[in-house]
Amino acid sequence: MRRPVRILLGLALGTATAALATVASVHTLGLASTDESRVWLPSTPHGDLALAEQRFAASQKIAPDDRMAVEVVAARIPLANEPFAWMGYTALLEGNDMRAMALLDEAKARRPRSRLARMALMQIHAKRGELDPLGAELVPLLRLEPELIQLLTEQWIQAAKTPQDIAVLARLLRADPSLFANVAEMAARNKLSPPLLAAFLANSPLPDSPESARLDRLLLLALIEQGDIAGARTAWEERAVARTADSALLYSGDFADRASPPPFNWDLVGGREGVAEYRREGGVFVDYFGRGKSPFLRQLVTLAPGSYRLEVAQEVMGGGGLAWTVRCTRGKAALLDQPVGGAKGNLTARFNVPGGCPAQWLTLESRGELRRGEGQRVVVTRVAIEAAGAR
Repeated sequence: MRRPVRILLGLALGTATAALATVASVHTLGLASTDESRVWLPSTPHGDLALAEQRFAASQKIAPDDRMAVEVVAARIPLANEPFAWMGYTALLEGNDMRAMALLDEAKARRPRSRLARMALMQIHAKRGELDPLGAELVPLLRLEPELIQLLTEQWIQAAKTPQDIAVLARLLRADPSLFANVAEMAARNKLSPPLLAAFLANSPLPDSPESARLDRLLLLALIEQGDIAGARTAWEERAVARTADSALLYSGDFADRASPPPFNWDLVGGREGVAEYRREGGVFVDYFGRGKSPFLRQLVTLAPGSYRLEVAQEVMGGGGLAWTVRCTRGKAALLDQPVGGAKGNLTARFNVPGGCPAQWLTLESRGELRRGEGQRVVVTRVAIEAAGAR
Protein backbone atom coordinates (compact mmCIF):
# COMPACT_ATOMS: atom_id res chain seq x y z
CA MET A 1 0.00 0.00 0.00
CA ARG A 2 1.26 3.47 -0.80
CA ARG A 3 2.52 5.57 2.08
CA PRO A 4 -0.25 8.25 1.95
CA VAL A 5 -2.88 5.51 2.08
CA ARG A 6 -1.26 4.00 5.15
CA ILE A 7 -0.93 7.38 6.84
CA LEU A 8 -4.48 8.56 6.33
CA LEU A 9 -6.40 5.34 6.52
CA GLY A 10 -4.42 3.81 9.35
CA LEU A 11 -4.84 7.01 11.30
CA ALA A 12 -8.56 7.10 10.61
CA LEU A 13 -9.02 3.53 11.77
CA GLY A 14 -6.85 3.90 14.84
CA THR A 15 -8.57 7.10 15.90
CA ALA A 16 -12.03 5.73 15.29
CA THR A 17 -11.31 2.57 17.21
CA ALA A 18 -9.68 4.42 20.12
CA ALA A 19 -12.44 6.98 20.25
CA LEU A 20 -15.17 4.37 20.23
CA ALA A 21 -13.41 2.36 22.91
CA THR A 22 -13.10 5.51 25.03
CA VAL A 23 -16.47 7.19 24.63
CA ALA A 24 -18.80 4.40 23.58
CA SER A 25 -20.96 2.54 26.03
CA VAL A 26 -22.14 -0.97 25.30
CA HIS A 27 -25.30 0.53 23.88
CA THR A 28 -23.30 2.85 21.60
CA LEU A 29 -21.74 -0.19 19.94
CA GLY A 30 -25.21 -1.41 19.10
CA LEU A 31 -25.43 -3.79 22.04
CA ALA A 32 -27.94 -3.95 24.85
CA SER A 33 -27.13 -2.07 28.03
CA THR A 34 -26.19 -3.78 31.27
CA ASP A 35 -29.46 -2.76 32.88
CA GLU A 36 -31.40 -4.20 29.96
CA SER A 37 -29.44 -7.44 30.01
CA ARG A 38 -30.35 -8.09 33.61
CA VAL A 39 -33.95 -8.43 32.52
CA TRP A 40 -33.26 -11.46 30.35
CA LEU A 41 -33.23 -14.97 31.88
CA PRO A 42 -30.00 -16.86 31.11
CA SER A 43 -31.94 -19.98 30.17
CA THR A 44 -33.50 -18.32 27.11
CA PRO A 45 -31.76 -17.45 23.79
CA HIS A 46 -32.13 -13.78 24.60
CA GLY A 47 -30.65 -14.41 28.04
CA ASP A 48 -27.66 -16.19 26.49
CA LEU A 49 -27.28 -13.30 24.07
CA ALA A 50 -27.35 -10.73 26.86
CA LEU A 51 -24.78 -12.56 28.98
CA ALA A 52 -22.42 -13.05 26.03
CA GLU A 53 -22.99 -9.41 25.17
CA GLN A 54 -21.74 -8.27 28.58
CA ARG A 55 -18.62 -10.37 28.34
CA PHE A 56 -17.90 -9.25 24.76
CA ALA A 57 -18.27 -5.59 25.71
CA ALA A 58 -15.74 -6.09 28.51
CA SER A 59 -13.10 -7.95 26.47
CA GLN A 60 -13.89 -6.86 22.86
CA LYS A 61 -13.74 -10.50 21.76
CA ILE A 62 -15.72 -13.69 22.21
CA ALA A 63 -14.46 -15.74 25.11
CA PRO A 64 -13.72 -19.38 24.25
CA ASP A 65 -16.49 -20.55 26.55
CA ASP A 66 -19.00 -18.32 24.76
CA ARG A 67 -18.22 -19.35 21.18
CA MET A 68 -20.56 -22.28 20.98
CA ALA A 69 -23.25 -20.37 22.88
CA VAL A 70 -23.02 -17.48 20.41
CA GLU A 71 -23.28 -19.85 17.44
CA VAL A 72 -26.34 -21.43 19.01
CA VAL A 73 -27.87 -18.00 19.58
CA ALA A 74 -27.19 -17.10 15.93
CA ALA A 75 -29.08 -20.20 14.86
CA ARG A 76 -31.98 -19.72 17.31
CA ILE A 77 -32.34 -15.94 16.74
CA PRO A 78 -31.49 -15.66 13.02
CA LEU A 79 -32.40 -11.97 12.81
CA ALA A 80 -30.04 -10.90 15.63
CA ASN A 81 -27.03 -9.04 14.27
CA GLU A 82 -24.85 -9.17 17.37
CA PRO A 83 -23.65 -12.79 17.13
CA PHE A 84 -22.53 -12.28 13.53
CA ALA A 85 -20.77 -9.01 14.41
CA TRP A 86 -18.99 -10.62 17.36
CA MET A 87 -17.96 -13.72 15.43
CA GLY A 88 -16.80 -11.56 12.49
CA TYR A 89 -14.74 -9.31 14.72
CA THR A 90 -13.18 -12.32 16.43
CA ALA A 91 -12.33 -13.85 13.04
CA LEU A 92 -10.66 -10.56 12.12
CA LEU A 93 -8.54 -10.66 15.27
CA GLU A 94 -7.53 -14.21 14.37
CA GLY A 95 -6.45 -13.13 10.87
CA ASN A 96 -9.24 -14.90 8.98
CA ASP A 97 -10.36 -11.97 6.84
CA MET A 98 -12.53 -13.96 4.44
CA ARG A 99 -14.58 -15.49 7.24
CA ALA A 100 -14.69 -12.11 8.99
CA MET A 101 -16.09 -10.33 5.92
CA ALA A 102 -18.77 -12.95 5.39
CA LEU A 103 -19.93 -12.74 9.01
CA LEU A 104 -19.69 -8.94 9.19
CA ASP A 105 -21.71 -8.57 5.99
CA GLU A 106 -24.37 -10.78 7.57
CA ALA A 107 -24.36 -8.56 10.66
CA LYS A 108 -24.67 -5.41 8.58
CA ALA A 109 -27.47 -6.92 6.51
CA ARG A 110 -29.41 -7.49 9.71
CA ARG A 111 -28.58 -4.06 11.16
CA PRO A 112 -27.08 -1.48 8.79
CA ARG A 113 -26.34 0.76 11.79
CA SER A 114 -24.02 -1.83 13.36
CA ARG A 115 -20.99 0.20 14.41
CA LEU A 116 -18.90 -2.83 15.25
CA ALA A 117 -19.49 -4.43 11.85
CA ARG A 118 -18.56 -1.23 10.02
CA MET A 119 -15.43 -0.67 12.11
CA ALA A 120 -14.21 -4.21 11.50
CA LEU A 121 -14.93 -4.00 7.76
CA MET A 122 -12.98 -0.72 7.65
CA GLN A 123 -9.93 -2.48 9.05
CA ILE A 124 -10.16 -5.20 6.41
CA HIS A 125 -10.52 -2.73 3.53
CA ALA A 126 -7.64 -0.63 4.90
CA LYS A 127 -5.32 -3.62 5.01
CA ARG A 128 -6.19 -4.34 1.38
CA GLY A 129 -5.83 -0.72 0.28
CA GLU A 130 -9.45 -0.62 -0.91
CA LEU A 131 -10.30 3.08 -0.67
CA ASP A 132 -13.81 3.13 -2.07
CA PRO A 133 -15.20 0.31 0.11
CA LEU A 134 -13.42 1.85 3.09
CA GLY A 135 -15.09 5.20 2.44
CA ALA A 136 -18.44 3.42 2.09
CA GLU A 137 -18.03 2.19 5.68
CA LEU A 138 -16.36 5.29 7.14
CA VAL A 139 -18.92 7.88 6.04
CA PRO A 140 -21.93 6.10 7.59
CA LEU A 141 -19.87 5.45 10.74
CA LEU A 142 -19.19 9.17 11.11
CA ARG A 143 -22.89 9.86 10.72
CA LEU A 144 -23.57 7.38 13.52
CA GLU A 145 -20.77 8.84 15.66
CA PRO A 146 -20.69 12.59 14.80
CA GLU A 147 -18.44 13.32 17.78
CA LEU A 148 -15.65 11.60 15.83
CA ILE A 149 -15.73 14.14 13.00
CA GLN A 150 -13.84 16.88 14.83
CA LEU A 151 -11.32 14.41 16.25
CA LEU A 152 -10.62 12.81 12.90
CA THR A 153 -10.45 16.18 11.15
CA GLU A 154 -7.70 17.31 13.52
CA GLN A 155 -5.81 14.06 13.04
CA TRP A 156 -6.08 14.22 9.24
CA ILE A 157 -4.71 17.77 9.26
CA GLN A 158 -1.69 16.61 11.28
CA ALA A 159 -1.14 13.56 9.06
CA ALA A 160 -1.40 15.29 5.67
CA LYS A 161 2.16 15.81 4.46
CA THR A 162 1.90 15.75 0.66
CA PRO A 163 -0.64 16.67 -2.03
CA GLN A 164 -1.06 12.94 -2.62
CA ASP A 165 -2.39 12.62 0.93
CA ILE A 166 -5.07 15.20 0.13
CA ALA A 167 -6.03 13.34 -3.05
CA VAL A 168 -6.45 10.14 -1.04
CA LEU A 169 -8.55 11.93 1.55
CA ALA A 170 -10.79 13.45 -1.14
CA ARG A 171 -11.43 10.03 -2.62
CA LEU A 172 -12.06 8.53 0.79
CA LEU A 173 -14.69 11.14 1.68
CA ARG A 174 -16.31 11.72 -1.70
CA ALA A 175 -19.47 9.95 -0.56
CA ASP A 176 -20.02 12.92 1.76
CA PRO A 177 -18.19 16.01 0.42
CA SER A 178 -19.18 18.02 3.50
CA LEU A 179 -16.70 15.94 5.52
CA PHE A 180 -13.93 16.92 3.10
CA ALA A 181 -15.06 20.53 3.41
CA ASN A 182 -14.61 20.33 7.20
CA VAL A 183 -11.01 19.22 6.75
CA ALA A 184 -10.31 21.82 4.04
CA GLU A 185 -11.72 24.63 6.16
CA MET A 186 -9.51 23.63 9.09
CA ALA A 187 -6.55 23.47 6.70
CA ALA A 188 -7.24 27.06 5.60
CA ARG A 189 -7.59 28.32 9.16
CA ASN A 190 -4.48 26.44 10.33
CA LYS A 191 -2.44 27.89 7.46
CA LEU A 192 -1.12 24.67 5.97
CA SER A 193 1.65 24.97 3.39
CA PRO A 194 0.69 26.40 -0.03
CA PRO A 195 1.13 23.04 -1.86
CA LEU A 196 -1.34 21.39 0.53
CA LEU A 197 -3.84 24.25 0.29
CA ALA A 198 -3.60 24.05 -3.50
CA ALA A 199 -4.21 20.29 -3.28
CA PHE A 200 -7.42 20.89 -1.32
CA LEU A 201 -8.56 23.24 -4.08
CA ALA A 202 -7.58 20.81 -6.84
CA ASN A 203 -9.21 17.74 -5.27
CA SER A 204 -12.41 19.18 -3.82
CA PRO A 205 -15.34 16.81 -4.46
CA LEU A 206 -17.89 19.53 -3.70
CA PRO A 207 -20.29 20.36 -6.56
CA ASP A 208 -20.75 23.99 -7.59
CA SER A 209 -22.76 25.58 -4.80
CA PRO A 210 -22.63 28.46 -2.31
CA GLU A 211 -20.78 26.10 0.06
CA SER A 212 -18.10 25.27 -2.51
CA ALA A 213 -17.72 28.98 -3.33
CA ARG A 214 -17.28 29.78 0.36
CA LEU A 215 -14.65 27.06 0.71
CA ASP A 216 -12.80 28.22 -2.41
CA ARG A 217 -12.72 31.74 -0.98
CA LEU A 218 -11.23 30.54 2.32
CA LEU A 219 -8.53 28.46 0.64
CA LEU A 220 -7.61 31.16 -1.88
CA LEU A 221 -7.35 33.77 0.87
CA ALA A 222 -5.17 31.38 2.89
CA LEU A 223 -2.84 31.06 -0.10
CA ILE A 224 -2.70 34.86 -0.39
CA GLU A 225 -1.87 35.22 3.31
CA GLN A 226 1.07 32.87 2.84
CA GLY A 227 2.34 34.86 -0.10
CA ASP A 228 1.60 32.34 -2.86
CA ILE A 229 0.03 34.90 -5.19
CA ALA A 230 0.86 32.95 -8.36
CA GLY A 231 -0.59 29.71 -6.98
CA ALA A 232 -3.75 31.48 -5.88
CA ARG A 233 -4.09 33.13 -9.28
CA THR A 234 -3.72 29.81 -11.09
CA ALA A 235 -6.32 28.12 -8.89
CA TRP A 236 -8.66 31.10 -9.28
CA GLU A 237 -8.39 31.12 -13.07
CA GLU A 238 -9.57 27.50 -13.11
CA ARG A 239 -12.75 28.69 -11.39
CA ALA A 240 -13.26 32.00 -13.20
CA VAL A 241 -16.27 32.23 -15.47
CA ALA A 242 -14.64 34.65 -17.91
CA ARG A 243 -11.15 35.87 -18.67
CA THR A 244 -10.22 39.50 -18.83
CA ALA A 245 -7.92 40.97 -21.43
CA ASP A 246 -4.22 40.71 -20.62
CA SER A 247 -3.94 44.51 -20.57
CA ALA A 248 -6.68 44.95 -17.95
CA LEU A 249 -5.36 45.74 -14.49
CA LEU A 250 -8.68 45.04 -12.75
CA TYR A 251 -11.11 42.18 -13.27
CA SER A 252 -14.79 42.81 -14.07
CA GLY A 253 -14.62 46.53 -13.49
CA ASP A 254 -18.29 46.81 -14.50
CA PHE A 255 -19.29 44.07 -11.99
CA ALA A 256 -20.66 41.92 -14.82
CA ASP A 257 -19.10 38.69 -13.50
CA ARG A 258 -21.01 37.82 -10.36
CA ALA A 259 -20.15 34.11 -10.39
CA SER A 260 -16.35 33.88 -10.25
CA PRO A 261 -15.00 33.70 -6.70
CA PRO A 262 -12.82 36.25 -4.91
CA PRO A 263 -10.14 37.39 -4.43
CA PHE A 264 -9.28 38.23 -8.05
CA ASN A 265 -12.95 39.04 -8.60
CA TRP A 266 -14.98 41.33 -6.35
CA ASP A 267 -15.55 40.23 -2.78
CA LEU A 268 -18.72 41.75 -1.30
CA VAL A 269 -18.64 41.79 2.49
CA GLY A 270 -21.41 42.76 4.91
CA GLY A 271 -22.17 42.50 8.58
CA ARG A 272 -23.09 44.64 11.54
CA GLU A 273 -21.31 47.62 10.00
CA GLY A 274 -23.41 47.62 6.82
CA VAL A 275 -24.23 45.79 3.61
CA ALA A 276 -22.80 45.46 0.11
CA GLU A 277 -24.87 43.83 -2.62
CA TYR A 278 -25.17 43.61 -6.38
CA ARG A 279 -27.90 45.73 -7.98
CA ARG A 280 -30.33 44.32 -10.51
CA GLU A 281 -29.68 47.37 -12.69
CA GLY A 282 -25.91 46.77 -12.56
CA GLY A 283 -23.16 47.81 -10.22
CA VAL A 284 -22.97 47.50 -6.45
CA PHE A 285 -24.86 49.22 -3.64
CA VAL A 286 -23.02 49.84 -0.34
CA ASP A 287 -24.83 51.00 2.79
CA TYR A 288 -22.52 51.89 5.66
CA PHE A 289 -24.42 52.25 8.93
CA GLY A 290 -21.94 54.72 10.40
CA ARG A 291 -20.22 52.64 13.05
CA GLY A 292 -17.26 50.29 13.01
CA LYS A 293 -14.43 49.65 10.57
CA SER A 294 -15.04 47.09 7.85
CA PRO A 295 -14.28 46.32 4.20
CA PHE A 296 -17.38 46.29 2.01
CA LEU A 297 -16.02 45.77 -1.49
CA ARG A 298 -12.56 44.57 -2.44
CA GLN A 299 -10.47 42.85 -5.08
CA LEU A 300 -6.89 41.65 -5.20
CA VAL A 301 -4.82 43.10 -8.05
CA THR A 302 -1.23 42.45 -9.09
CA LEU A 303 0.21 45.78 -10.17
CA ALA A 304 3.89 46.13 -11.02
CA PRO A 305 5.85 48.92 -9.36
CA GLY A 306 4.80 52.22 -10.90
CA SER A 307 2.26 55.03 -10.88
CA TYR A 308 -1.46 54.39 -11.39
CA ARG A 309 -4.78 56.15 -11.61
CA LEU A 310 -7.98 54.86 -9.99
CA GLU A 311 -11.26 55.89 -11.62
CA VAL A 312 -14.65 55.14 -10.03
CA ALA A 313 -18.07 55.87 -11.49
CA GLN A 314 -20.30 56.34 -8.46
CA GLU A 315 -23.33 58.04 -6.96
CA VAL A 316 -22.97 59.08 -3.32
CA MET A 317 -25.99 59.62 -1.10
CA GLY A 318 -25.00 61.82 1.81
CA GLY A 319 -22.96 61.37 4.94
CA GLY A 320 -19.39 60.18 5.03
CA GLY A 321 -17.06 57.54 6.39
CA LEU A 322 -16.35 55.44 3.28
CA ALA A 323 -13.00 55.53 1.48
CA TRP A 324 -11.19 53.77 -1.36
CA THR A 325 -7.85 52.34 -0.24
CA VAL A 326 -4.98 50.41 -1.79
CA ARG A 327 -2.65 48.36 0.42
CA CYS A 328 0.06 45.79 -0.18
CA THR A 329 -0.98 42.31 0.94
CA ARG A 330 1.92 42.21 3.41
CA GLY A 331 1.68 45.75 4.69
CA LYS A 332 -0.75 47.93 6.61
CA ALA A 333 0.32 51.31 5.26
CA ALA A 334 -2.08 52.65 2.63
CA LEU A 335 -0.75 53.38 -0.85
CA LEU A 336 -4.05 55.21 -1.42
CA ASP A 337 -6.62 56.53 1.05
CA GLN A 338 -9.26 58.48 -0.83
CA PRO A 339 -12.59 59.40 0.82
CA VAL A 340 -15.63 58.66 -1.31
CA GLY A 341 -16.79 62.25 -0.84
CA GLY A 342 -20.18 63.61 -1.78
CA ALA A 343 -19.85 64.23 -5.49
CA LYS A 344 -21.89 62.57 -8.17
CA GLY A 345 -19.83 61.24 -11.04
CA ASN A 346 -16.29 59.96 -11.39
CA LEU A 347 -13.81 59.83 -8.54
CA THR A 348 -10.20 59.99 -9.69
CA ALA A 349 -7.12 59.38 -7.53
CA ARG A 350 -3.47 58.61 -8.19
CA PHE A 351 -1.21 56.26 -6.23
CA ASN A 352 2.20 54.62 -6.47
CA VAL A 353 3.09 50.96 -6.02
CA PRO A 354 6.58 50.41 -4.57
CA GLY A 355 8.91 47.49 -5.14
CA GLY A 356 8.44 44.44 -2.92
CA CYS A 357 4.65 44.69 -3.23
CA PRO A 358 3.63 41.91 -5.64
CA ALA A 359 -0.12 42.13 -4.90
CA GLN A 360 -2.44 44.82 -3.58
CA TRP A 361 -5.91 44.99 -2.07
CA LEU A 362 -8.20 47.58 -3.65
CA THR A 363 -10.92 48.14 -1.05
CA LEU A 364 -13.97 50.28 -0.40
CA GLU A 365 -13.99 50.38 3.39
CA SER A 366 -15.44 52.26 6.33
CA ARG A 367 -13.38 54.35 8.71
CA GLY A 368 -15.57 54.02 11.81
CA GLU A 369 -15.16 57.70 12.64
CA LEU A 370 -18.78 58.86 12.58
CA ARG A 371 -21.20 59.30 15.40
CA ARG A 372 -23.70 56.53 16.00
CA GLY A 373 -26.66 56.77 13.65
CA GLU A 374 -24.75 58.44 10.81
CA GLY A 375 -23.46 56.68 7.71
CA GLN A 376 -23.09 56.77 3.97
CA ARG A 377 -24.60 55.12 0.92
CA VAL A 378 -22.97 54.80 -2.46
CA VAL A 379 -23.76 53.11 -5.76
CA VAL A 380 -20.66 52.05 -7.72
CA THR A 381 -21.19 51.21 -11.39
CA ARG A 382 -17.64 51.02 -12.72
CA VAL A 383 -14.08 50.82 -11.38
CA ALA A 384 -10.90 51.04 -13.45
CA ILE A 385 -7.16 51.20 -12.82
CA GLU A 386 -4.85 52.58 -15.47
CA ALA A 387 -1.12 53.12 -15.62
CA ALA A 388 -0.26 56.79 -15.11
CA GLY A 389 3.30 56.81 -16.45
CA ALA A 390 6.63 56.52 -14.69
CA ARG A 391 6.95 57.60 -11.11
